[in-house]
Amino acid sequence: MNFSDLNIESEIIPFFDDSLNRHSREALTLLFHSMPKSITEAAERQQVIKGFTANLANIKNLYSYKRDLEEAYEFCCRLESQLPASKTNLREFKMTLLFSRRKKEQLFSRSIQLLTLFERIYRHYCSRLDLNEFPVSYKASILTIADTLNGFEKEWTLLSEKRNGLSAGEVAAFMHRLYVFFKSGQLLKCWSELFLFEAYLSIAVVAQKATFVPAQFIDKGIILTNFFHPLLKAPVKNSIHLDRNVLVLTGPNMSGKSTLLRSISLCVYLARLGLPVPAAECKVVFVSAINVYINSRDTLHSGYSHFMTEVLNLKESIIAARDGKQVFTVFDELFSGTNVDDALNMLRLTLNGLKKYSGSYFLLSTHFYKLKEQQVEAMDHAAFYYIDSFLEEGTPKFTYRLKEGWSDVKFGTLLFEREGLVQLLT
Repeated sequence: MNFSDLNIESEIIPFFDDSLNRHSREALTLLFHSMPKSITEAAERQQVIKGFTANLANIKNLYSYKRDLEEAYEFCCRLESQLPASKTNLREFKMTLLFSRRKKEQLFSRSIQLLTLFERIYRHYCSRLDLNEFPVSYKASILTIADTLNGFEKEWTLLSEKRNGLSAGEVAAFMHRLYVFFKSGQLLKCWSELFLFEAYLSIAVVAQKATFVPAQFIDKGIILTNFFHPLLKAPVKNSIHLDRNVLVLTGPNMSGKSTLLRSISLCVYLARLGLPVPAAECKVVFVSAINVYINSRDTLHSGYSHFMTEVLNLKESIIAARDGKQVFTVFDELFSGTNVDDALNMLRLTLNGLKKYSGSYFLLSTHFYKLKEQQVEAMDHAAFYYIDSFLEEGTPKFTYRLKEGWSDVKFGTLLFEREGLVQLLT
């Protein structure tokens, strides 16, 4: 798969990030790079997010404990080295704290931080959830967190009763139990599940605010209603019903072709992950591979030119489709890196040849308007769309509206002249 041109790391993951710490962000990043292997797995992920969405009104945030979360986790990870050698024997552990004021003060403050945090996480998160909203498989993850934290209820209750005045023996008893949980693996498993919990919660919070929807998987086609790119401040929403396996998109420079292709691709990518989609409705095929080539450039490390890179990328996608995979592939301005005659010939051959890979989907944009003269519109396996734009009193107007058909609008020469280049060059 190749979807780096969707800017997942730099734009999409930060957009969905409402988490409290870097460890939850790492769990969020992992979700974006872990493709479900089947529709069942993707649907299960959708159900987990649906469960969080249904519980959002009940959950209280823990933003004020952000720093405590980071410090507490780091301490738990290094618990072996943070505790004295006597930690395995409770009686000796107590004696160590009685005769080591510095160690007692250090572990005393850490005990208060951990117990306070454990109680807050349990009361703000775990105890407020309606577990019936979640799939059975994910309930086990939530219970791992709840059972581990609730296992220290006696200690946090004692802490509250004594108003943070724990004795050396009580600190030693708590740390000894914490160490037992650590050695069994339960403590770090709890933290791991908590970070994944926060990653899912972050997605649910952001998706609800942005009015994203879960995708429905269908046998054939791509149906997107009022889809948009979430990073645009005032996006123009478009709809598309693609029941053919090839889409050809035309429109003048600056009309929004690249953004529209990126928006459709993002919907397909998020749907494939089982994550909410920026649209009012999303029905898509569960594809095997996603390849998006919008910012193609010369590949310096391999010595390949822009054109040769396109050829190899196209070949890779077609071979995957030939081998039985359902491929979703996007090319922005395909073959623009070579001369017009060769480009037109190759585009015609490509569009004709893609007909036999009916189980895959190929979206291509082009500014080679002469392609229309080669009767490509008669191809029954291809759909033709353009982004509407027009001239108004000599000024280009861009609507960013997707329409069926073919664009004949050209703004290149006009923009060239308006920038004064004719005068500068003559």
